[in-house]
Amino acid sequence: MKLSVLIPAYNAEQHISRCLQSIFKQSTGFDLEVMVINDGSTDATAKVVEQFMQKYSQLQLINIPNQGVYKARNFGLKQITGDYVWMLDADDYLNEHVLLQLVKHISHSKATLDVIHLAYQQQSSDKSWQLKVPHGEHREIINGFEFLKRSDGRLFLWNNIYRTAFLNKHNIKFLAKSVSLEDSLFNINVFSKAKSVQLLKLNAYSYCYNINSISKKTSLKHLEDKGISSYNVHSQIKKIRDTYPLRSEKYNIINHRLNHSVLGFFFSLYKDGYSAAYANEMLGTYNAENLLPIHPLPSSFRLRLFAILVNAKWLYKLLKMTNKA
Repeated sequence: MKLSVLIPAYNAEQHISRCLQSIFKQSTGFDLEVMVINDGSTDATAKVVEQFMQKYSQLQLINIPNQGVYKARNFGLKQITGDYVWMLDADDYLNEHVLLQLVKHISHSKATLDVIHLAYQQQSSDKSWQLKVPHGEHREIINGFEFLKRSDGRLFLWNNIYRTAFLNKHNIKFLAKSVSLEDSLFNINVFSKAKSVQLLKLNAYSYCYNINSISKKTSLKHLEDKGISSYNVHSQIKKIRDTYPLRSEKYNIINHRLNHSVLGFFFSLYKDGYSAAYANEMLGTYNAENLLPIHPLPSSFRLRLFAILVNAKWLYKLLKMTNKA
């Protein structure tokens, strides 16, 4: 069994050494391919990777013009040759002794696994760590819709290992014109088709807090780009939902994930630096696309209350006007 590790990188010279070192200090005894897609970096990212290439033959560097992280991932997915692919972020790293364990586990599995879902540790702004584990029994195998049903909404890439033939069979790739929420759309595509998802409570990945990451940017231009991205992603998730019979179990599961994400977007419109005019514009856009109202309402009291405000529209507008963020 061959594992491909895919790492898109843009101006990652400060962190990519740590990421690559975490891979290569444990990369013996199995077939490994590590591919860095250098997305038009203007710093020394390529030079750092080239230094590692002198030591490790498994490492490849592909330089492309800057197109954004999701186009870089799509490009990389076309190049990899492994049976499974693990997509990492350049500013994170793998925990010790996990690679050989995972490769042996997948190789010896009697079931054909479409996705292996892993535990991870997440770093907060105060540098503390919190362990996040899958919702289920260790080594439990479930289908993708059951996974989405259990999900708390955090649909990341880097705590999943995907079977390459499965992705290719269903032509699953990134929308690639967004700056946010593409992970969620990709994974909803994945889990709505996956027949076998194995839950491993192996703390495999360290998700580091990086104040300079794309998700932390707050410029007006970036916020507006995130707004457009959110709308594009939510429209695509709605299309996936609507391929299933209205109010069927599969429809309801995807609708629940869609509602959760839409509410998260409108909460960011409220608390981040968006103008009231832009928030009003998004209310109209989402309403026209039938992404509003939120139905059914969430069971959580706080989410339910916020959903009522968004559904009422004028209450949400009033709330946004009182927020000076």
